Amino acid sequence: AGFNENTGWPVLMDYIGGWSPGSGPLYLPTNWGIKIPQGYDLVVQIHYAPNSIGLVDSTRINFTFVNDTTSVRQCVVDIPLYNPLGQPLVIPADSIITFYQRSSPMDGDKSFVAFMPHMHMLGRSYKIWYETVEGDSIPVIDIPKWDFHWQYFYTVPIVMKVPDGARFHAIAVYDNTSDNVDNPNDPPIDVYEGSYTKDEMLMTFMAYTDYEAGDEFIIVDSTYYFPLTIDEEIEFNSFDLFPNPTHQTVTIVSDIFSENTTLSITNIVGKTIIYLSEVTTNENQSFSKTINVSNLPPGIYIVELISGNTRASKKLVIY
Repeated sequence: AGFNENTGWPVLMDYIGGWSPGSGPLYLPTNWGIKIPQGYDLVVQIHYAPNSIGLVDSTRINFTFVNDTTSVRQCVVDIPLYNPLGQPLVIPADSIITFYQRSSPMDGDKSFVAFMPHMHMLGRSYKIWYETVEGDSIPVIDIPKWDFHWQYFYTVPIVMKVPDGARFHAIAVYDNTSDNVDNPNDPPIDVYEGSYTKDEMLMTFMAYTDYEAGDEFIIVDSTYYFPLTIDEEIEFNSFDLFPNPTHQTVTIVSDIFSENTTLSITNIVGKTIIYLSEVTTNENQSFSKTINVSNLPPGIYIVELISGNTRASKKLVIY
């Protein structure tokens, strides 16, 4: 028993997850989980760097278990986009080549949480969208500058509903020329599909489950990937945002206030988008401010209110 070249042993039954350079773990919404049936073997494939010979492997794999499995939404990690459409994955030497992908139609409405595109060193760009049976085109991921060293399970800020019959599509570009500084071959050689880094792959892992009403309002906690560390944080007795998620305005309220209260909204990489240093109160000495956020791009933002020595923050989702 072990791992063969292409799947598990004897075959790959159910994919649980994976890790690539620059990535974090795959987290799912509360009460969502991946089922591991009794008696299953867990098979792990690890790719080692050439200079790792003689070193000690300290790999760990952690699982979070649930006690009451009757309340868990069963989620799967699948590969709806795999290899080019209608042709083999071959990148000739000294060429820049574009491949197209298309998935099978969705069998029923689905709720998607995360997407993990995967290529190797010759990847240049990867763009993914889905198309409905009515002909609507919905963007999913656009990576204009592929970097092999940073491969995430890209988590959507709000669970993404993909309707019955929809298909995922993708365009992937590979650069097998000497201009590609990451090209492992100098001079370039023909490159084929394979699991080694010097080979190439083209696929997107996706984590999803069957859709249930209201899934599109589930906020996926991005702090797993972008943790917030605030020293000596003291939560206000009342500090809230509504509506959340929003795409037009958000109202921020708090019942603790001082003359030097400040309000800021930052994006997930820490850039301040909105900052208010002159914050006023109402007659009850409480704070309430409505802000227009319709011009901000969709994503996760952090709203932070500082009043004297008291600080509080909450996540805001804009869609």
